Amino acid sequence: MSLQLKYSRYAEEQIRQARATAEARPGKAHSPNWPALKKVLREIVANEDHAFSSATALGRRGPVNLAGVRRAKLGRHRLFFLASREKGLALVLMLGFRKDGDRRDAYVEIVQRIRRGEFDEQFREAGVAKPDL
Repeated sequence: MSLQLKYSRYAEEQIRQARATAEARPGKAHSPNWPALKKVLREIVANEDHAFSSATALGRRGPVNLAGVRRAKLGRHRLFFLASREKGLALVLMLGFRKDGDRRDAYVEIVQRIRRGEFDEQFREAGVAKPDL
């Protein structure tokens, strides 16, 4: 069974920028490799087992519990998403760059955005409990 793929407004903008960068500067894109990003999105949609594997589950990361949020790796980039078997839905929250210790680290950014309530609508839509941060 394949999942329906949806995006938060923030993720839509990030993906649009990654595509535009890749098209404008082929081979020199500073954003994640566009073909790799498309491949990861297809894997999440086409392969439900991949979307729900233990490798994508976040759970506890250091002092923060991100239970319910899943991630896919693209080199040093992270694609954060929610997945629901009952609704047959995968909802992409954001794409971030992983740089440990940086204030713009992907994990720091996703925690800040969840705390601010930027993804509350997506958590409701997916039927996933929002992590208690």
